[in-house]
Formats: sequence, structure tokens, C-alpha cells
Amino acid sequence: MNNNDDNLDERLTQSLERQAAHVPLRSHLTGSALKQASRIRARRRAGAVVASVAALAIAVPVGLQIFNDGRPNSSDFVGPSPSTSVTAAVPSPDLSSPSPSFSPPVAPSQSPSRTPQSNAPNPNPKPQDPEPTRKKTWEFDFDELDRGPAPKVPYVDGRTVHDDGETRRIGANDRLLAVVGAGDVVWAADAQGGAPDLALIRPNGDRVPLAERSSAPTAVISWAGVSADGKRMAWSTSVSGTSPGEGTASVTYADAETGTVIREGETHGPLEAVGIVGTRVVMSSYDEGTMLWNGATDKWTTWDGVHIVWKTHPESGLVSLGRPSGMFPCGAVARISQPGDNLWRDCEYRIDTFSPGGEFGTSIHVQTDGLGPNLVRLVEARTNEVLVTLEGDSQLMTNPVWESDRAVLLSAYVDGEWAIVRCTVDRTCELATKPQKGMSDENALYAVRDER
Repeated sequence: MNNNDDNLDERLTQSLERQAAHVPLRSHLTGSALKQASRIRARRRAGAVVASVAALAIAVPVGLQIFNDGRPNSSDFVGPSPSTSVTAAVPSPDLSSPSPSFSPPVAPSQSPSRTPQSNAPNPNPKPQDPEPTRKKTWEFDFDELDRGPAPKVPYVDGRTVHDDGETRRIGANDRLLAVVGAGDVVWAADAQGGAPDLALIRPNGDRVPLAERSSAPTAVISWAGVSADGKRMAWSTSVSGTSPGEGTASVTYADAETGTVIREGETHGPLEAVGIVGTRVVMSSYDEGTMLWNGATDKWTTWDGVHIVWKTHPESGLVSLGRPSGMFPCGAVARISQPGDNLWRDCEYRIDTFSPGGEFGTSIHVQTDGLGPNLVRLVEARTNEVLVTLEGDSQLMTNPVWESDRAVLLSAYVDGEWAIVRCTVDRTCELATKPQKGMSDENALYAVRDER
């Protein structure tokens, strides 16, 4: 081999050494591959989660107000905003430091790092929670229901009110109806168990009568609830006459945060307060139809196109009402702004509560008596599509209170035991409290509307 061959060998050797200096050792190739695989798996998991959330996403109508009393009228309805795609700003990578997913090359003269990879498999992985049981029809058996968390809204266990981690007591003859800014609104029965009066118990324990039967023992007291903004509350007292139109009805409009009475009104007929829309109290009965009383102006108007109202939901602009049909009215849901036009009509079932966003409702049979239903359905409020059916011949399911937009709490009575059960529009049910025996008030177990 001549000198030129020697020079060529030397140049080839130097070239190979320079290229080898930029090739990572096997340990770094393995680490880089593991990290790349981890990123691929993470992207696949994220894609699956996004797809799942997208499938469950529900557009909830908000911000509806329909009466021209200082608030937007029916022409100002605001529906759900169209879905929009939002792209988050991605910061530029910091090129002054190595990427966390890339190991810098190691020259042959260096010793590779022996630090364990941070994305190595966990030898003690956390066990995954089991998938909850989903059924389209549930017949409660307390022994077969899983135990879930305690109710997130106020609830009563015996004479103890549980409210956001704190407890307080109510009277021996009281039944808590709602929690408002001014305190606890209760049905207050006498010691003989007669028809109850309505009272407010302030946080300091003071008891304020709201409606009493002392002057009319046969009067019917009705609680309209609290306005959508939580600032006003209303109730009524009605007395029937010997014939239609001869009765009287009085209604009271008050500050929900202080309990101070703002205005009182009176009209003919045994109408009952069933809801508040803006500043107007909805007064309704099967015999007398429906009227609106403006608590700000003391003006009465007839609500045309409406026979009887069971529940209003101003935030979504929906009303649950009854259409005349023989002995029992048919259930229907309509827009508050167009009460004469049904979104749907059902002569077997009616909505008796709306979810907070107004998208769902609890539905009971139109012939349900005062004891309570033994069948409750969770439905789409605007279509009456049945999502879940809760049933049982020997059961009672009373006092539905929505805990969230998708979960409702019911007081369930099964085989001599009471429990608060949580069911969702996603077709799951679980116990929210431990079952306990008894039918007396000392064993009362029920959730309460939080209207603060």
C-alpha cells in the first residue's frame, strides 16, 4: 500500500470517528423510543377522552326572561351559543435547554447516564374504579345499590339538617321545605298533626310566621319558591267557596334575603302560587285557570292559553302545564313565551321538577296521589324522551331534588326502610345515605331545595 492509500485510510478513520460522536449510545436510543411511545399512548388516551366528552356535551339554554317588567321580553330570548373551536396558544419551545423528551447524544468517550427513566412502568399501579352499573329501568333494592357520597345539597336526617358540612336542628313538628337567604322555610304542623302553617326560621333561631290558618282552618297554603336570581320569594293562601269563583286567594311577595314583605295581593278564586317568573307570581288551579300577579306593581293579568301550571323554569323559558282532557289533565311542556303551543303532550305523565339548567325533568303519572309516586321517569324536558325509569309496586319515590344538572335525589321507601337515592340521566343509581327503618318524622330522610 502506498502513501496515498495510507492517507486515504487515515481520512476515512477520522471521518467515521467524527460521525460516531453524534450517534447516541443504545441506552439513550431505548429511552428516546420509550418516551416517544409514551407520547403516542398519551395522545391516544387524550383523543379517547375528548371523544367521550364530546358525546356527552349538552347545550343548556340560559338567560331567558319573557315578561316586559323591566327585564328582557320574549323577543330578547337568548339560546345556547353555537359550538366554537378554541385553539390554545402554544408557547415556543425554549431552545436554550434540552427538550424533556429528547436525550442529548453522548460521545464515545463519555459514560452514559444511569438515571432511571421517569416514564418507566409503575410496579404498583393504582387500581381503577369499577365502571358504574347502568340500567334504563331500575327497581330499587337497597342491598344491591352501591354507596355513594352524601348529598351535596342540604338534607334532613331525623331532626338534623346537614348543610355544607354543618348541622342544625329543626322543630319536632317542622318539615324543612327550602333553604333561602333569610333562613329555613318550614311547614309547621301543630301537635295534633293538622295541616301545616308556613314559617321562616332565621339563622339566629327566631321564628317568623309567613302564613297561618288561624282565621281559615280549611285554607290551602302554597309555596311558590324563589325567583331565579334568589332575591324574591312568594307564597299564597287560598280558601274555596261553595261554588266556583266564590273563593279567595291572597299572595305575598317578599325579600328572600331578609324575609321582609314587599307587597301583598288578593283576588277571587282558590288560586295557588306555583312559581315566579321575573316579578310575576304564577297563580293557578284546575277550576280557575292561571293568572299572573306582578309583585312590583300589584297588577293581575290572565295568562292566556294556559289552563293549569305545575312548574315554571324561567331560566330555560319552559313551563310544565296541564291541558284539559276529561277527569285528569294531560301533561305538556311549552315555552313560557308561547304557552298555547305544546313542545309535547302526554296524557299519562307530566313533569313535576326541572333540572337546574332546564334540560331534564322528573316525570310522574298524571293520577299520582298525595302519598307520592311509585314510578318516576327522568326525561328530556323539551322532547319527553325517557332516559331512565325508576319503578316498584312496593316502593315510594318522593321529594325529588336536583343535586346537579344530571343528578337528582329522591327519598325512596323500600320494604320498611328509607334512604336518599341518587340517580342520573346517565342511567346510574346509588345510595346517598345509609338506609334506616321507620315511617315517623323522627326517621325522616329527605333532600331540600337550596334556593340561596
